[in-house]
Amino acid sequence: MDFHVVIDVSSLIWNIDEFKVNAAPYYDLANEWISFIEIFEKEEPAILLRTELLNEIFLGFPFEQIEGNRHFNEFSTIVLSFLSNISDTIIEFDDNKLEGITSIPNIIFNYYTKSTKEELEYLISEIHSRTEKIVYLCFNSTWSNDNYLKTIQYTTEKKHKTIIYSSTNRNLSDFFYSNKRIFEFNTKHHKRKKIRKKKEKDNCKIISQLKCYNGSDILKPQYLLDIAIKESKGNSKKMYSYDIDNNTFVCFIPHRENKYHGFDIPIEVVPDEIKNLFLK
Repeated sequence: MDFHVVIDVSSLIWNIDEFKVNAAPYYDLANEWISFIEIFEKEEPAILLRTELLNEIFLGFPFEQIEGNRHFNEFSTIVLSFLSNISDTIIEFDDNKLEGITSIPNIIFNYYTKSTKEELEYLISEIHSRTEKIVYLCFNSTWSNDNYLKTIQYTTEKKHKTIIYSSTNRNLSDFFYSNKRIFEFNTKHHKRKKIRKKKEKDNCKIISQLKCYNGSDILKPQYLLDIAIKESKGNSKKMYSYDIDNNTFVCFIPHRENKYHGFDIPIEVVPDEIKNLFLK
């Protein structure tokens, strides 16, 4: 998926004073989290999150307030298991804070610890700086603001796709589906055909095979497309993956909205950044 997600920290580090006065929204939040995780674990999007902020979330999770409450038992177990197993999908970043950076609404709350506030300053700075699309995920029971998050640095404002999740609608599932890359085979890359050259004006273009496709089952090429990555620099729409079974890199190119075809490429033409990521 060509975006990174950010999860609303306040859905996991609660304002305990508010919780004590009115726990009803948090009961709803617990139910929303349980159904949210079911969708999230199926799609496995990349999460923009420093390990340090993840540790702050563990420290700030409301263990004492919900311990022994039957309604929150499942919530606590499922969420903590989820947080303990997301390391493979985390996108780490440096502890840089942009001058004059802020967000609307402000997602750094007074009840947070100093170290949590600091980590969120780094997160907001990274959200604002990223060239990839950022999707902010929050929850209907605790989000009462406009339907998008904005980051602002002095006079530069950026709006970010914001999904307000509710267990009663399909907005998150629909979003993942509409942004999922889908493999469609191009017959000219069939592995049974010999590698050949196609004349294009005065040049010859190599038409390569796609060895991972057996002619009927798209499971393997779809998997390779799911894990494919772009170069961090430039505006190329090409995506690259590595086929371990056939010991070859695969290049995927979009031919219409969210639809990609692929073909094997020699290692010599693979960008160094991609080679380093897959062969490290």
